[in-house]
Amino acid sequence: MYISKTGIVLATDLLKPLIVVFQVILYRFSQIILAEAKAYTSDMILFVVSRCCNINLLPLLFPVFLTACVGGSDIAGPEPFDPGTPQGKLELRTRTDNPSAKHIVDYFRVNLGGLKDSKFDHRNQNFIRFSSPPTVRLTSEVTSKERALLHHAIGLINRELPQHLHLMIGSDVPHIGNVNHDRGDSINTIPNEEIHVYFSDKQSVGYPVNANAGGFAKTRTKYYNSQEPRVKHTLEASFVWVNDSARMTEQQRLAILLHEMMHALGFMVHTNTKDHPSSLLGSDGPKGGFHKQWGSQIPEIDGAALRAVYRLPIVTTSDQFSVSSLGDWDTNSIELHSFVPTGNRQYLRFGVNHVNDVTVPWTSGVIPETDLVVKQLSSGLTTWRGELLGFTSSLRPVRGNTEIRINHVDSTVKATFTNLQVWDIGQTPGEIGTGESWHSGNMEFMLTSSGNFLRSKDGQGTLIGQFYGSSHGGVAGSVELDNLTASFGARR
Repeated sequence: MYISKTGIVLATDLLKPLIVVFQVILYRFSQIILAEAKAYTSDMILFVVSRCCNINLLPLLFPVFLTACVGGSDIAGPEPFDPGTPQGKLELRTRTDNPSAKHIVDYFRVNLGGLKDSKFDHRNQNFIRFSSPPTVRLTSEVTSKERALLHHAIGLINRELPQHLHLMIGSDVPHIGNVNHDRGDSINTIPNEEIHVYFSDKQSVGYPVNANAGGFAKTRTKYYNSQEPRVKHTLEASFVWVNDSARMTEQQRLAILLHEMMHALGFMVHTNTKDHPSSLLGSDGPKGGFHKQWGSQIPEIDGAALRAVYRLPIVTTSDQFSVSSLGDWDTNSIELHSFVPTGNRQYLRFGVNHVNDVTVPWTSGVIPETDLVVKQLSSGLTTWRGELLGFTSSLRPVRGNTEIRINHVDSTVKATFTNLQVWDIGQTPGEIGTGESWHSGNMEFMLTSSGNFLRSKDGQGTLIGQFYGSSHGGVAGSVELDNLTASFGARR
Protein backbone atom coordinates (compact mmCIF):
# COMPACT_ATOMS: atom_id res chain seq x y z
CA MET A 1 0.00 0.00 0.00
CA TYR A 2 1.33 3.42 -0.94
CA ILE A 3 1.41 6.15 1.73
CA SER A 4 2.06 9.66 0.55
CA LYS A 5 4.28 12.17 2.33
CA THR A 6 1.23 14.41 2.73
CA GLY A 7 -0.51 11.63 4.58
CA ILE A 8 2.44 11.19 6.92
CA VAL A 9 2.53 14.92 7.64
CA LEU A 10 -1.17 14.90 8.53
CA ALA A 11 -0.67 11.85 10.72
CA THR A 12 2.24 13.40 12.59
CA ASP A 13 0.18 16.56 13.18
CA LEU A 14 -2.46 14.42 14.84
CA LEU A 15 0.19 12.69 16.95
CA LYS A 16 1.96 15.77 18.31
CA PRO A 17 1.76 14.49 21.92
CA LEU A 18 4.08 11.65 20.86
CA ILE A 19 6.78 13.97 19.51
CA VAL A 20 8.56 14.12 22.86
CA VAL A 21 8.64 10.31 22.98
CA PHE A 22 10.13 10.23 19.48
CA GLN A 23 12.76 12.75 20.54
CA VAL A 24 13.80 10.63 23.51
CA ILE A 25 14.10 7.48 21.37
CA LEU A 26 16.02 9.28 18.64
CA TYR A 27 18.28 10.94 21.19
CA ARG A 28 19.25 7.58 22.67
CA PHE A 29 19.70 6.16 19.18
CA SER A 30 21.93 9.08 18.24
CA GLN A 31 24.11 8.40 21.30
CA ILE A 32 24.59 4.82 20.13
CA ILE A 33 25.50 6.07 16.67
CA LEU A 34 28.04 8.51 18.08
CA ALA A 35 29.59 5.80 20.24
CA GLU A 36 30.17 3.69 17.15
CA ALA A 37 31.19 6.66 15.03
CA LYS A 38 34.81 5.55 14.64
CA ALA A 39 33.69 2.34 12.98
CA TYR A 40 31.03 3.44 10.55
CA THR A 41 29.97 7.04 11.14
CA SER A 42 29.29 8.08 7.56
CA ASP A 43 27.29 5.05 6.44
CA MET A 44 25.15 4.90 9.56
CA ILE A 45 24.31 8.62 9.71
CA LEU A 46 23.49 8.69 5.99
CA PHE A 47 21.27 5.65 6.46
CA VAL A 48 19.38 7.24 9.36
CA VAL A 49 19.03 10.57 7.59
CA SER A 50 17.72 8.92 4.44
CA ARG A 51 15.19 6.90 6.42
CA CYS A 52 14.06 9.96 8.33
CA CYS A 53 13.64 11.89 5.09
CA ASN A 54 11.34 9.14 3.84
CA ILE A 55 9.03 9.51 6.84
CA ASN A 56 9.42 13.29 7.19
CA LEU A 57 11.18 13.14 10.61
CA LEU A 58 14.40 14.88 9.64
CA PRO A 59 13.32 18.19 11.32
CA LEU A 60 12.86 16.16 14.49
CA LEU A 61 16.21 14.40 14.22
CA PHE A 62 18.35 17.47 13.56
CA PRO A 63 18.03 19.08 17.03
CA VAL A 64 18.53 15.66 18.60
CA PHE A 65 21.87 15.13 16.83
CA LEU A 66 22.82 18.72 17.66
CA THR A 67 22.08 18.14 21.37
CA ALA A 68 24.16 14.98 21.40
CA CYS A 69 27.12 16.47 19.55
CA VAL A 70 27.77 19.90 21.08
CA GLY A 71 29.75 20.62 24.24
CA GLY A 72 32.72 18.31 23.82
CA SER A 73 32.03 16.79 27.27
CA ASP A 74 31.87 13.24 28.58
CA ILE A 75 28.95 14.30 30.82
CA ALA A 76 25.72 12.76 29.56
CA GLY A 77 23.14 15.31 28.49
CA PRO A 78 19.64 15.61 29.92
CA GLU A 79 16.63 14.25 28.10
CA PRO A 80 15.14 16.52 25.40
CA PHE A 81 12.62 19.02 26.71
CA ASP A 82 8.98 19.21 25.79
CA PRO A 83 8.72 22.35 23.58
CA GLY A 84 5.68 23.35 25.62
CA THR A 85 7.49 23.16 28.96
CA PRO A 86 7.51 26.51 30.82
CA GLN A 87 11.01 27.95 31.05
CA GLY A 88 10.61 29.60 34.42
CA LYS A 89 8.44 32.36 35.85
CA LEU A 90 9.90 34.88 38.24
CA GLU A 91 7.58 35.81 41.09
CA LEU A 92 7.76 38.21 44.04
CA ARG A 93 5.20 37.26 46.67
CA THR A 94 4.28 37.54 50.33
CA ARG A 95 4.31 34.26 52.23
CA THR A 96 2.20 33.68 55.32
CA ASP A 97 3.09 30.03 56.05
CA ASN A 98 6.45 30.34 57.80
CA PRO A 99 6.85 28.57 61.18
CA SER A 100 5.07 30.55 63.90
CA ALA A 101 6.38 31.36 67.36
CA LYS A 102 4.01 28.71 68.72
CA HIS A 103 5.58 26.12 66.41
CA ILE A 104 9.04 27.12 67.62
CA VAL A 105 8.01 26.81 71.27
CA ASP A 106 6.64 23.35 70.57
CA TYR A 107 9.81 22.44 68.68
CA PHE A 108 11.89 23.30 71.77
CA ARG A 109 9.46 21.51 74.08
CA VAL A 110 11.57 18.37 74.58
CA ASN A 111 14.81 20.30 75.08
CA LEU A 112 13.12 22.41 77.74
CA GLY A 113 11.64 19.62 79.81
CA GLY A 114 8.50 18.77 77.83
CA LEU A 115 7.22 15.40 76.71
CA LYS A 116 9.78 12.70 76.03
CA ASP A 117 10.11 11.67 72.39
CA SER A 118 12.42 8.69 72.90
CA LYS A 119 14.39 6.88 75.59
CA PHE A 120 17.35 9.15 74.80
CA ASP A 121 15.48 12.31 75.77
CA HIS A 122 15.84 13.89 79.21
CA ARG A 123 13.41 15.98 81.19
CA ASN A 124 14.31 19.29 82.84
CA GLN A 125 17.09 19.98 80.36
CA ASN A 126 17.83 23.65 79.76
CA PHE A 127 18.66 24.81 76.27
CA ILE A 128 22.27 25.97 76.04
CA ARG A 129 24.21 27.37 73.08
CA PHE A 130 27.64 28.72 72.20
CA SER A 131 28.23 32.29 73.33
CA SER A 132 29.51 33.13 69.83
CA PRO A 133 29.55 31.26 66.49
CA PRO A 134 32.00 28.34 66.76
CA THR A 135 34.76 27.39 64.33
CA VAL A 136 34.37 23.99 62.67
CA ARG A 137 37.46 21.88 62.01
CA LEU A 138 37.91 18.62 60.13
CA THR A 139 40.39 15.91 60.98
CA SER A 140 43.32 15.76 58.59
CA GLU A 141 42.54 12.26 57.29
CA VAL A 142 39.47 12.92 55.16
CA THR A 143 38.66 12.42 51.49
CA SER A 144 37.85 15.25 49.09
CA LYS A 145 34.21 14.11 49.06
CA GLU A 146 34.02 14.23 52.87
CA ARG A 147 35.53 17.70 52.86
CA ALA A 148 32.98 18.80 50.24
CA LEU A 149 30.21 17.31 52.37
CA LEU A 150 31.28 19.32 55.43
CA HIS A 151 31.60 22.57 53.48
CA HIS A 152 28.13 22.06 52.02
CA ALA A 153 26.59 21.21 55.39
CA ILE A 154 28.06 24.33 57.02
CA GLY A 155 26.93 26.37 54.02
CA LEU A 156 23.36 25.10 54.45
CA ILE A 157 23.41 25.99 58.15
CA ASN A 158 24.80 29.43 57.39
CA ARG A 159 22.03 30.06 54.87
CA GLU A 160 19.61 30.07 57.79
CA LEU A 161 21.56 32.61 59.87
CA PRO A 162 22.46 36.29 59.54
CA GLN A 163 26.01 36.70 58.26
CA HIS A 164 27.46 37.91 61.56
CA LEU A 165 26.42 34.55 63.09
CA HIS A 166 27.86 32.34 60.35
CA LEU A 167 29.96 29.36 61.40
CA MET A 168 33.56 29.52 60.21
CA ILE A 169 35.60 26.61 58.84
CA GLY A 170 39.09 26.50 60.30
CA SER A 171 42.22 24.55 59.49
CA ASP A 172 42.35 20.78 59.93
CA VAL A 173 43.19 19.13 63.24
CA PRO A 174 45.37 16.01 63.55
CA HIS A 175 43.57 12.70 63.38
CA ILE A 176 43.37 10.96 66.76
CA GLY A 177 43.20 7.18 66.47
CA ASN A 178 42.55 4.46 69.02
CA VAL A 179 40.55 6.74 71.30
CA ASN A 180 37.07 5.95 72.58
CA HIS A 181 35.32 9.07 71.30
CA ASP A 182 31.91 7.57 72.04
CA ARG A 183 32.83 7.55 75.73
CA GLY A 184 33.89 11.19 75.46
CA ASP A 185 37.65 10.69 75.86
CA SER A 186 38.52 13.36 73.28
CA ILE A 187 36.00 16.07 74.13
CA ASN A 188 38.23 17.68 76.77
CA THR A 189 41.04 18.23 74.24
CA ILE A 190 38.92 20.42 71.95
CA PRO A 191 39.52 24.18 72.41
CA ASN A 192 36.67 26.45 73.42
CA GLU A 193 34.31 27.68 70.70
CA GLU A 194 35.22 24.82 68.35
CA ILE A 195 33.45 21.83 66.80
CA HIS A 196 35.64 18.99 65.54
CA VAL A 197 34.23 16.68 62.87
CA TYR A 198 35.50 13.13 62.23
CA PHE A 199 34.69 10.76 59.38
CA SER A 200 35.80 7.23 60.24
CA ASP A 201 34.61 3.68 60.82
CA LYS A 202 32.91 2.55 64.03
CA GLN A 203 35.87 0.81 65.62
CA SER A 204 38.12 3.84 65.50
CA VAL A 205 35.72 5.80 67.70
CA GLY A 206 34.96 3.05 70.19
CA TYR A 207 31.62 1.88 68.81
CA PRO A 208 30.83 -1.86 68.91
CA VAL A 209 31.36 -3.47 65.52
CA ASN A 210 27.74 -4.62 65.33
CA ALA A 211 26.26 -1.26 66.33
CA ASN A 212 24.02 0.36 63.75
CA ALA A 213 25.24 3.93 64.01
CA GLY A 214 25.38 6.62 61.34
CA GLY A 215 26.92 9.21 63.63
CA PHE A 216 26.85 10.89 67.03
CA ALA A 217 27.66 14.18 68.72
CA LYS A 218 29.19 15.03 72.11
CA THR A 219 29.27 18.41 73.83
CA ARG A 220 31.32 19.95 76.63
CA THR A 221 29.50 22.35 78.91
CA LYS A 222 30.95 24.82 81.40
CA TYR A 223 29.28 25.07 84.79
CA TYR A 224 29.44 27.78 87.41
CA ASN A 225 28.94 27.68 91.19
CA SER A 226 25.52 28.57 92.56
CA GLN A 227 23.07 27.38 95.14
CA GLU A 228 21.83 24.83 92.60
CA PRO A 229 24.41 22.12 91.84
CA ARG A 230 25.98 22.07 88.38
CA VAL A 231 24.08 24.87 86.69
CA LYS A 232 25.09 25.15 83.06
CA HIS A 233 26.86 28.31 82.04
CA THR A 234 27.81 27.94 78.36
CA LEU A 235 28.40 25.40 75.64
CA GLU A 236 32.19 25.27 75.23
CA ALA A 237 32.99 22.68 72.55
CA SER A 238 31.49 19.83 70.55
CA PHE A 239 32.58 16.68 68.77
CA VAL A 240 30.80 15.18 65.73
CA TRP A 241 31.42 11.76 64.21
CA VAL A 242 29.98 10.44 60.92
CA ASN A 243 30.31 6.80 59.97
CA ASP A 244 32.16 6.62 56.64
CA SER A 245 31.93 2.84 56.41
CA ALA A 246 28.13 2.56 56.31
CA ARG A 247 26.53 2.05 52.93
CA MET A 248 24.76 5.36 52.40
CA THR A 249 24.19 7.77 49.55
CA GLU A 250 25.91 11.13 49.58
CA GLN A 251 22.62 12.80 50.46
CA GLN A 252 21.90 10.42 53.34
CA ARG A 253 25.35 11.07 54.79
CA LEU A 254 24.69 14.82 54.44
CA ALA A 255 21.45 14.40 56.42
CA ILE A 256 23.31 12.57 59.21
CA LEU A 257 26.01 15.23 59.34
CA LEU A 258 23.40 18.00 59.57
CA HIS A 259 21.51 16.09 62.26
CA GLU A 260 24.68 15.73 64.36
CA MET A 261 25.69 19.36 63.73
CA MET A 262 22.33 20.46 65.15
CA HIS A 263 23.13 18.44 68.28
CA ALA A 264 26.61 20.00 68.40
CA LEU A 265 25.06 23.49 68.27
CA GLY A 266 22.96 22.83 71.38
CA PHE A 267 19.91 20.90 70.17
CA MET A 268 20.89 17.89 72.23
CA VAL A 269 17.48 16.24 72.40
CA HIS A 270 15.44 14.86 69.52
CA THR A 271 12.37 16.88 68.68
CA ASN A 272 8.78 15.69 68.51
CA THR A 273 8.57 13.91 65.15
CA LYS A 274 4.81 13.49 65.43
CA ASP A 275 4.29 17.24 65.24
CA HIS A 276 7.39 17.98 63.14
CA PRO A 277 7.86 15.00 60.79
CA SER A 278 10.10 16.94 58.40
CA SER A 279 12.64 17.93 61.05
CA LEU A 280 16.22 16.75 60.80
CA LEU A 281 16.19 16.28 64.56
CA GLY A 282 13.84 13.33 64.65
CA SER A 283 15.33 10.35 66.43
CA ASP A 284 15.29 8.45 63.14
CA GLY A 285 15.78 11.45 60.85
CA PRO A 286 13.07 13.17 58.78
CA LYS A 287 10.19 11.05 57.63
CA GLY A 288 10.37 10.28 53.92
CA GLY A 289 14.15 10.72 53.86
CA PHE A 290 16.05 14.00 53.76
CA HIS A 291 17.61 13.09 50.42
CA LYS A 292 14.21 12.58 48.77
CA GLN A 293 12.02 15.08 50.56
CA TRP A 294 14.21 18.12 50.84
CA GLY A 295 16.94 17.87 48.26
CA SER A 296 19.71 20.02 49.64
CA GLN A 297 18.04 22.48 51.99
CA ILE A 298 17.52 22.46 55.75
CA PRO A 299 13.81 21.98 56.55
CA GLU A 300 12.09 25.25 57.39
CA ILE A 301 11.25 24.31 60.98
CA ASP A 302 14.93 23.55 61.72
CA GLY A 303 16.06 26.74 60.01
CA ALA A 304 13.57 28.79 62.03
CA ALA A 305 14.82 27.14 65.23
CA LEU A 306 18.43 28.03 64.36
CA ARG A 307 17.42 31.67 63.97
CA ALA A 308 15.38 31.58 67.18
CA VAL A 309 18.34 30.30 69.22
CA TYR A 310 20.20 33.59 68.96
CA ARG A 311 17.19 35.51 70.25
CA LEU A 312 17.50 33.55 73.50
CA PRO A 313 19.99 33.86 76.36
CA ILE A 314 23.02 31.56 76.25
CA VAL A 315 21.22 29.38 78.81
CA THR A 316 17.42 29.24 78.61
CA THR A 317 15.35 27.45 81.22
CA SER A 318 11.85 26.14 80.62
CA ASP A 319 10.25 28.93 82.67
CA GLN A 320 12.09 31.56 80.61
CA PHE A 321 10.95 30.24 77.25
CA SER A 322 7.64 31.29 75.72
CA VAL A 323 6.20 32.90 72.61
CA SER A 324 7.00 36.33 74.02
CA SER A 325 10.67 35.39 74.62
CA LEU A 326 11.16 35.24 70.84
CA GLY A 327 10.30 38.91 70.53
CA ASP A 328 8.68 40.23 67.35
CA TRP A 329 8.42 36.89 65.54
CA ASP A 330 6.61 37.12 62.21
CA THR A 331 5.09 34.34 60.10
CA ASN A 332 4.93 36.62 57.06
CA SER A 333 7.84 37.02 54.68
CA ILE A 334 8.68 38.32 51.23
CA GLU A 335 9.98 35.79 48.73
CA LEU A 336 11.49 36.08 45.26
CA HIS A 337 11.65 32.81 43.35
CA SER A 338 11.71 31.09 39.96
CA PHE A 339 12.39 27.69 38.37
CA VAL A 340 14.10 26.06 35.40
CA PRO A 341 13.45 22.66 33.77
CA THR A 342 16.29 20.15 34.04
CA GLY A 343 15.01 17.46 31.66
CA ASN A 344 12.92 14.31 32.14
CA ARG A 345 10.01 16.56 33.17
CA GLN A 346 11.95 17.61 36.28
CA TYR A 347 12.26 21.12 37.65
CA LEU A 348 14.81 23.01 39.69
CA ARG A 349 13.37 25.70 41.96
CA PHE A 350 15.33 28.44 43.67
CA GLY A 351 14.76 31.72 45.46
CA VAL A 352 15.31 33.92 48.52
CA ASN A 353 12.93 34.30 51.45
CA HIS A 354 13.29 37.29 53.79
CA VAL A 355 11.81 36.25 57.13
CA ASN A 356 12.35 37.64 60.64
CA ASP A 357 15.17 39.97 59.55
CA VAL A 358 17.14 37.24 57.74
CA THR A 359 17.27 36.62 53.98
CA VAL A 360 17.40 32.86 53.43
CA PRO A 361 18.46 31.55 49.99
CA TRP A 362 17.00 28.17 49.06
CA THR A 363 17.12 25.60 46.27
CA SER A 364 15.05 22.49 45.62
CA GLY A 365 15.10 19.77 42.98
CA VAL A 366 15.68 16.12 42.16
CA ILE A 367 18.99 14.85 43.51
CA PRO A 368 21.14 12.93 40.99
CA GLU A 369 21.68 9.26 41.79
CA THR A 370 25.29 9.40 40.58
CA ASP A 371 28.16 11.86 41.02
CA LEU A 372 29.07 14.27 38.29
CA VAL A 373 32.57 13.32 37.13
CA VAL A 374 34.69 16.05 35.56
CA LYS A 375 37.04 14.33 33.13
CA GLN A 376 40.07 16.06 31.69
CA LEU A 377 39.90 16.11 27.89
CA SER A 378 41.91 17.70 25.11
CA SER A 379 39.11 20.17 24.46
CA GLY A 380 35.55 21.00 25.42
CA LEU A 381 33.33 22.95 27.78
CA THR A 382 30.16 22.07 29.63
CA THR A 383 27.97 25.06 30.45
CA TRP A 384 24.86 25.66 32.53
CA ARG A 385 23.02 28.96 31.99
CA GLY A 386 20.26 30.57 34.02
CA GLU A 387 19.67 33.47 36.35
CA LEU A 388 20.40 34.87 39.81
CA LEU A 389 17.77 36.30 42.16
CA GLY A 390 18.43 38.02 45.45
CA PHE A 391 17.90 40.85 47.88
CA THR A 392 20.30 43.60 48.90
CA SER A 393 20.71 44.41 52.59
CA SER A 394 17.97 47.07 52.11
CA LEU A 395 15.64 44.48 50.46
CA ARG A 396 15.96 45.80 46.93
CA PRO A 397 15.49 42.84 44.54
CA VAL A 398 18.40 41.89 42.28
CA ARG A 399 18.32 39.90 39.05
CA GLY A 400 21.04 38.86 36.63
CA ASN A 401 22.41 36.16 34.36
CA THR A 402 24.19 33.02 35.60
CA GLU A 403 26.74 30.81 33.87
CA ILE A 404 28.46 27.80 35.45
CA ARG A 405 31.18 26.43 33.19
CA ILE A 406 33.49 23.42 33.37
CA ASN A 407 36.62 23.62 31.26
CA HIS A 408 37.63 20.04 30.47
CA VAL A 409 41.14 20.99 29.35
CA ASP A 410 42.28 22.07 32.82
CA SER A 411 39.28 20.78 34.86
CA THR A 412 38.52 24.26 36.22
CA VAL A 413 35.01 25.27 37.25
CA LYS A 414 33.89 28.90 37.14
CA ALA A 415 30.71 30.75 38.10
CA THR A 416 30.05 34.01 36.28
CA PHE A 417 27.18 36.38 37.07
CA THR A 418 26.59 39.20 34.59
CA ASN A 419 24.08 41.98 33.91
CA LEU A 420 23.27 42.22 37.63
CA GLN A 421 20.56 44.82 38.07
CA VAL A 422 18.51 46.13 40.98
CA TRP A 423 14.93 47.36 41.32
CA ASP A 424 13.02 49.34 43.95
CA ILE A 425 11.84 47.70 47.18
CA GLY A 426 8.64 45.73 46.59
CA GLN A 427 8.98 45.85 42.81
CA THR A 428 9.07 42.62 40.81
CA PRO A 429 12.28 42.60 38.72
CA GLY A 430 11.64 43.08 35.03
CA GLU A 431 13.61 41.91 32.04
CA ILE A 432 17.36 42.47 32.07
CA GLY A 433 17.97 46.01 30.87
CA THR A 434 15.03 47.57 32.69
CA GLY A 435 16.70 47.91 36.09
CA GLU A 436 19.65 49.84 37.51
CA SER A 437 23.11 48.30 37.43
CA TRP A 438 24.09 46.69 40.74
CA HIS A 439 27.68 47.61 41.66
CA SER A 440 29.83 46.72 38.63
CA GLY A 441 27.11 44.45 37.27
CA ASN A 442 29.35 41.37 37.28
CA MET A 443 30.76 38.77 39.70
CA GLU A 444 33.06 35.82 39.15
CA PHE A 445 34.06 32.90 41.38
CA MET A 446 36.49 30.05 40.84
CA LEU A 447 34.92 26.91 42.25
CA THR A 448 35.92 23.57 43.71
CA SER A 449 33.83 20.62 42.51
CA SER A 450 33.56 17.27 44.27
CA GLY A 451 30.78 14.74 43.76
CA ASN A 452 27.65 16.80 43.15
CA PHE A 453 28.74 19.74 45.30
CA LEU A 454 30.30 23.08 44.36
CA ARG A 455 31.87 25.73 46.55
CA SER A 456 33.88 28.90 46.11
CA LYS A 457 37.60 28.62 46.70
CA ASP A 458 37.60 31.33 49.37
CA GLY A 459 37.07 28.52 51.89
CA GLN A 460 34.21 30.19 53.75
CA GLY A 461 31.20 29.34 51.61
CA THR A 462 30.57 32.64 49.87
CA LEU A 463 29.11 30.42 47.15
CA ILE A 464 27.83 26.88 47.59
CA GLY A 465 25.92 24.85 45.04
CA GLN A 466 24.77 21.43 43.95
CA PHE A 467 23.90 19.68 40.70
CA TYR A 468 20.30 18.59 40.22
CA GLY A 469 18.30 16.41 37.85
CA SER A 470 18.67 12.74 37.03
CA SER A 471 21.24 13.61 34.33
CA HIS A 472 22.85 16.60 36.10
CA GLY A 473 20.83 18.85 33.83
CA GLY A 474 20.60 21.61 36.43
CA VAL A 475 22.76 23.37 38.98
CA ALA A 476 21.71 25.74 41.76
CA GLY A 477 23.17 27.37 44.81
CA SER A 478 23.54 30.51 46.86
CA VAL A 479 25.82 33.55 47.02
CA GLU A 480 26.18 35.54 50.24
CA LEU A 481 28.03 38.86 50.33
CA ASP A 482 27.94 41.89 52.62
CA ASN A 483 25.27 43.61 50.50
CA LEU A 484 23.68 40.72 48.66
CA THR A 485 22.07 37.39 49.51
CA ALA A 486 21.03 35.49 46.41
CA SER A 487 20.28 32.11 44.92
CA PHE A 488 20.84 30.97 41.35
CA GLY A 489 19.53 28.25 39.09
CA ALA A 490 20.75 27.15 35.68
CA ARG A 491 20.24 24.37 33.12
CA ARG A 492 22.68 22.75 30.75
